[in-house]
Amino acid sequence: MIKSQRLSTSRVFTIALLVSLLAVIVCTASSDSLYALFFFASCSPGVFIFTIIYCYVILALEARGILYPNVFFRFMTPFLFFTLLSWLFLYPGYLSDFQQYSVAEYLDIFMDFSFDFLLPMGLCMGLISIMLPPVGKEETGLPDS
Repeated sequence: MIKSQRLSTSRVFTIALLVSLLAVIVCTASSDSLYALFFFASCSPGVFIFTIIYCYVILALEARGILYPNVFFRFMTPFLFFTLLSWLFLYPGYLSDFQQYSVAEYLDIFMDFSFDFLLPMGLCMGLISIMLPPVGKEETGLPDS
């Protein structure tokens, strides 16, 4: 059984601030418009709050044994889950009409999705998974007296 992890508030706020800044920088670097900067700057409080909630959810899943406490699994399991959900619900027309596209067109659509959505999300989730503290194992033996 994995011991429940306590995460300091200052560490969570630091992670959330860095992730919000990374999201704004990555998303505005791909756009040439000044309006994109205003849009992503106005969305950064939402990213900040989502990051705080995400940190605690990841640690709770690890404490329950649902998610393996490793940097790789902290990143890949939620990343693949959110990728699948976003591809299914944000792009439903592409999956139902996939036979009408050629392979090159379908790969082009997926690469646009990857660079517009998956790259910023992956960078932010990777930063979170690296900055979260390692989880300690609960001791099973008797303490020395």
